[in-house]
Amino acid sequence: MNWHSRLSKSAVFPSVWAVPMLFAPAEMLAVSALQTDGVSRSVFIGVGVTLAIESLYLLFRYGAERAAGNAFPIVSYVVSAFVLRFNSPDLESAQTHVLLSVAILIPVRLVVRRELTSREGNARRAKFLIRQLLSRKEWPSTFANYRDCSMICSLRESIRDNAAPVLPLLAHEDVRVQVAALTALEFHPVWRIGQAEVVIHRATYTDQPAVRALALMTVTNVTEAGHVHALVPFLRDEFEEVRRAAAVAVLWDARSCWTDVCNDVRQALANPRAAKDGPLPCSGNLPPVALQDLVAWSAESGPVGKRATQTLLRHCQKAIHEDGSSEAIDRVTAMGASNQVSPAICVELAHRLHSADAFPVDVAARSLGAANPTMVRVLPAGALLSHHESPEGVVVLREAAQQLNREITLAVARLVQRYLCVDLGLPGGDELVPTNSREAAEITRRVQR
Repeated sequence: MNWHSRLSKSAVFPSVWAVPMLFAPAEMLAVSALQTDGVSRSVFIGVGVTLAIESLYLLFRYGAERAAGNAFPIVSYVVSAFVLRFNSPDLESAQTHVLLSVAILIPVRLVVRRELTSREGNARRAKFLIRQLLSRKEWPSTFANYRDCSMICSLRESIRDNAAPVLPLLAHEDVRVQVAALTALEFHPVWRIGQAEVVIHRATYTDQPAVRALALMTVTNVTEAGHVHALVPFLRDEFEEVRRAAAVAVLWDARSCWTDVCNDVRQALANPRAAKDGPLPCSGNLPPVALQDLVAWSAESGPVGKRATQTLLRHCQKAIHEDGSSEAIDRVTAMGASNQVSPAICVELAHRLHSADAFPVDVAARSLGAANPTMVRVLPAGALLSHHESPEGVVVLREAAQQLNREITLAVARLVQRYLCVDLGLPGGDELVPTNSREAAEITRRVQR
């Protein structure tokens, strides 16, 4: 975006002061040109004329007030100060010092004024939007639709630097107003002293699950240990949406807080009412200690083992598809090759690496050993065949095809048809054949022959 598109839409200075301010840099250079000669005079005149032409263009194109309110006057004063200082200045002359002072002090004043005007403008806009919000009669049909409301989106932009204007709305008697304020604060980037405590207090003392969930989503990026510990009890809330929001907030920066909250996370995984919640909403950037804990928990029975396994697979899926770096792939492959990881998880990790074509060749070659589960051998064999001819990979596929497991046989059939160019009747693309279908039975007979 160039500076023409950043012109202020509101008047910053009266027109009577705008024109002299625009042309002052060129006038100062003209005065200095009268005191010099030769190359120095040519530089003063050339730069001064250029600045004057630019000022005339802005004046006729945008008007005096808008031209004075954009960034060009600041740039022109900085340029004039640079030329006055380094283009043969007479530092013994009082006139030189006066011109330099003007060229330096005025842009400083303009920057300060623009900053103050910008902040005051956001505060005024926030107050205007809050008044509109309080007088609103028609609201979106569901709380989820509040995120698409143009008024709430505008309010979110106006309070990006300071959440203070909307915090009083959290005590409003109308739940819709509370939800609107929290939606505007969702994933708020900057919290000042005492503001996050107000939101956590609202989440603690409300009987509305939507308000609790949104309040937790607003404080996802808090880093103080006291704030994180205040969010932990919501991991065991009776409502799924609150538990999920709490997990997002607590695990947002898992690298820095995992050791403090790991016991609470395990209790949340073991919660019977949360057995069907699925994996924790973690990212693909969990710390190694968190992965070690999840691997240990995945070996347990009950909800803990099931949800820890789902969380591990979710983490690996994100690491492969969202991160995709060599470090992330190495973490996933190392986990799949670990003796501490259950064979079922190893198979799932192999599936994900193979589907993303991210199986490292050296790791795939080491995974062909007979000690590994059959599917963990089959998928690396396909990875090797996708890069080059591999007699070892073909041997693994031949051995796997003789097993009485239709799922393994269909996986072998897909690899044989894709990489060895043998038509076994599988449909094209990634379409899967149901294992209990007549078509799967026919493909199985072909593979075994």
